[in-house]
This record gives sequence, structure tokens and C-alpha cells, in this order.
Amino acid sequence: MRLEVDCPVTHAEVRKTMQYQLRFYFPEITSVTFQDDKRVVLESEVALPEQKVKASIEKAIRKFGRINERMQSKQLFDSDSDDAQAYVQERTPEALQASFLEAVDVLLHELEDGTKHKADPLFGEQMHKVRPGLNVLANESVIVMDALDRFFMNVMVKAFDAQEMKPPSMISSSVVDKAGYFETGCQHISFVSPISNDPEVFDEFLPFWSEASDEDGVCHDERLRQYTKVPKDILTPAICLHSYPLFENRKIASGEMVTLSMSGSVFRDESGNLNNEERLNEFKMREAIFFGAQQKLLDTHPGLVSLFALCGHFLGFRFKIETSNDIFFDENAMQQLLSQLVSDNKIEFTVYSESKQKYIAIASLNKHHQHFSKNFHIYDTDDQPVDTMCIAFGLSRFVYLMMERIERDGLQAFTQALTAKRDEISNWNGVKEWKQVGQLGG
Repeated sequence: MRLEVDCPVTHAEVRKTMQYQLRFYFPEITSVTFQDDKRVVLESEVALPEQKVKASIEKAIRKFGRINERMQSKQLFDSDSDDAQAYVQERTPEALQASFLEAVDVLLHELEDGTKHKADPLFGEQMHKVRPGLNVLANESVIVMDALDRFFMNVMVKAFDAQEMKPPSMISSSVVDKAGYFETGCQHISFVSPISNDPEVFDEFLPFWSEASDEDGVCHDERLRQYTKVPKDILTPAICLHSYPLFENRKIASGEMVTLSMSGSVFRDESGNLNNEERLNEFKMREAIFFGAQQKLLDTHPGLVSLFALCGHFLGFRFKIETSNDIFFDENAMQQLLSQLVSDNKIEFTVYSESKQKYIAIASLNKHHQHFSKNFHIYDTDDQPVDTMCIAFGLSRFVYLMMERIERDGLQAFTQALTAKRDEISNWNGVKEWKQVGQLGG
């Protein structure tokens, strides 16, 4: 089915948001194309609920249609520029350079060791596709995933004095609500609802399941909800959410900064946007979360942006660093989008994928200011709310992009290329202080 709808929206970020939302609401849509004649064309293999689709588009236009075209994301760095390498070198502080190289040495050792001791593969492919959004990693991709997670952990510990912690895969809905995530990211939330332990309901469940589930073990009968508990937990939609309750009603020394490092599985139901590449239902993230004095975080921020550039150069990526925005669904979406467009509150590290032929965001840096500290009562010893900030590395997307080259050249050749980059970086004369990569102009 092909459906054309009037859509006088030309703003790039608004189009991206609308495209995501349409495929979220209507997963049967296979493509969304914005035309120059201010129309949007939707393709689907099955009939679409035309009135609902049009209503969703009209609602999005009302929300976002007044955003000024001049308010666009700002590019801070492009590896395709003529002076890209010199630019990265000039903005890599000595302290970050030394910590980074220590972590690189461990990474290279683990990759080389994995190459030497890797058993004959049981599976011919690097990734088994369970269904859109779910993958099982195999062979070299497992080696790369584990080594990469430890690499970023080591960088955070060595360069930013982070304390390592291991969060669970579930988080209380009360924490997610207090964090304000229902307003900013409710589309990602998956509740955990165990089978009821009421003896009468429990005894009725198995006969119901045997009758209502199909041959694939899937139940489409809405009566299933009668046999489950009211959910109290949510599958983790963002690793950093685990950190804020840890500091609730605790004091952080005035003028100081505390850093936590965490990694784990993240779960987001992205509906029709799911695939087996960069959009996954479950994926691995490594985050560092910073708590403390505003000036301490502002002083640290440029170093984290420099880390993006250093990682991109070391891994041989074609990459960009630019301000960005989240996808917002609620009634305050326009204000939230505008807030991110006119600031550096969200910066993304994007890498070009040869297979997808587009740039994919693989890491982000987010300033929260005092949003979480006020919600969770995190104060300094002068009874002032602290600032928070987090840096997040999408390990699954890193692995996906690294495997593009490993599958082409082999893990041994890839590791040798990284070793050459390591030697090059070790010869740089690092600067004394953090310098911002790029600048927020106009």
C-alpha cells in the first residue's frame, strides 16, 4: 500500500522525529519518504489505518511545525576535514592520552589473545538473528564486545577516577517515574509482569496457556493479563537511571565531583524501527555518570568530547561529533526539542556505516544540570543541588561497525591496524588542559 499525505515540514530534526514516531505507532510501515512538494509518502505491504495515520501526522505538525529552520544541530567535528588528525591531536590532553593508551594496551592484548585462542567456530556467522531487535553474538563479535566493554571501563577509571558498579537488568517503576523518564521516553518502557502467585489464579494459568497459545508459543489473548501480577519493575531503559537512587539523600563534598561507571543490558521497544543492526530491543551500553559541582562538570565536559574524537581516530572510523536531540513523544515535545537544539546538552558521536550507507550514533554526552539531583535530593555539603552528566557508549553499535571491517579484513589485520594507531598516538605531544572539540557557533 502507498499512502501520500500533505506534510509541510522541512526541518531535518522534525522529519527524523516524525519518521521514528510513524514507524513506532504503525510497525507495518516499511518506508517513510518526505517529498520536495511537502508531502510524505508511506509504503506498507498491508493496508494502513489511513485515518489514524493522518491524525498522527497532523498531531506531529501541530507539535513541531513552528520550529525555526535555523535551529539545527551543530557540527563540532568531521573526520573528513583536511586537518582532522592535527585537530584531534591538538585537543588531546596529556592526562587523557596517557590513560587512553593504558586502556588501549589492555584492549590490544585481549584482541590478540582472542585471536590466538579462538576455537573453531560453531556458527559460520558473527551474529544470529533471533528476530528483528534481538541478536545472539558469536565468534569474533563476542571477543570484540567483551574487550570493548573493559576498554571503556578502563578509560573511565583511569582518566576520570570512576568507581565501577554492576547494575541489574530491572529497575523499579518508581525510580523511572521519579527520574521523569515517563515524560521523556515512555515509548521505550517495557514492564515486567510475573505470573500471579495467588493459588487459584496460578492453578488456572497453565490450562489457559495450553488453550490460548499458538504453535509458536505466542499468546495473543488479552485475558493473559488476568494471570499476571501488577508490574512494579521495568526492564532497564537507560543504565544511568540506576545511579541516582544510590546518592539519594546523600551529600557530595562541595566543589568536588564523583564518577560512577556502569555497563549492562538496555531494553527499548522501538516497534517498527527495530532491525538487527543499529536498532535493537536489547543492547549493551557502557556509561559513566558524573555528580558534583557545576564548574567541575563543565571543566570535564571538553575532555569527554575529546575522548569521542580520540576513539574515532584510534578505531579508524569516518565520524562526526555534533549536537543532537532525543525523540520526544509527550505534549512538551517541542519545548524539549528546542532546548536541545539551542544548546550542547546532548552531543553525539556518529560513525559512517558502509553497509547502511549512513551515519549512526554510537555514543552520546548528556548534561542534565540539576534535573536528577532535585528529583532524588542529591545535594552537596552546602545543601545545594549538584549537577549531573553522563557519557554513554553503545557497545552493540560499536561492535556492529567494527565487525564491518573485521569481516572484510579479519580480526588479526584489524588488530594490527589498531596497533599502528596506538603507536602514532603515543608520539603525540598532548596539550596541558582540556580543549573543546569544535565550538557552538551562531
